[in-house]
Amino acid sequence: MTKAAQLKATATVALAALAAALVSVLLAAHTPALAQSPAADTRHPRVIDVRPAEGATDVSIVEKPYVYHRVIAYFSEDMRERTVGMSFKVFKKGSNTPIAPSYGVGYNARKQAAILSPDYAPKRGVTYKAVVSTQAEDLAGNRLDQNRTRAGLQPKVWYFTMEEVQAEASQQNNPKHTEATNNEHLNPCERIDKKLDENRPLSR
Repeated sequence: MTKAAQLKATATVALAALAAALVSVLLAAHTPALAQSPAADTRHPRVIDVRPAEGATDVSIVEKPYVYHRVIAYFSEDMRERTVGMSFKVFKKGSNTPIAPSYGVGYNARKQAAILSPDYAPKRGVTYKAVVSTQAEDLAGNRLDQNRTRAGLQPKVWYFTMEEVQAEASQQNNPKHTEATNNEHLNPCERIDKKLDENRPLSR
């Protein structure tokens, strides 16, 4: 092969390599962001806020008219609703029996919050323990780890104590309290007559 032919072949190979590199650069620049592989989510979620507050005392039995005080856990990221429902429970301190079954837990994705609504009124003056176990998972499947500085996965646990005496606002929302208030101006005989009238069957 002549020297000119060798130079021509070398130039052809170099141009082909340059063209291939240029095509690779152009393809990478025009590849949509969604088509590129995202970094894997390996960070464990945490509970970042709670209601009632941790260590709260004198928590009202009724949160609003005819609604018992709810227990809420706010997460650091969006969670899998099914796993939250299974992992969030409230216990009377010293007991292993939840005060409400797991189906009493709802999940608000917009607020990233799990909400437990008791089926019956909490006991006055009693301290309760709320627990979000490590079975709760984020959308990537990472399980809850409340304390990342400790070995192993850690649950979120906090305590709160209910009020000893019924608040005035709660009493006013109680129909029996309203009835008693309305009867305060009556003397004993009038109260008996009123009670008899309420229980007397309608005449036909």
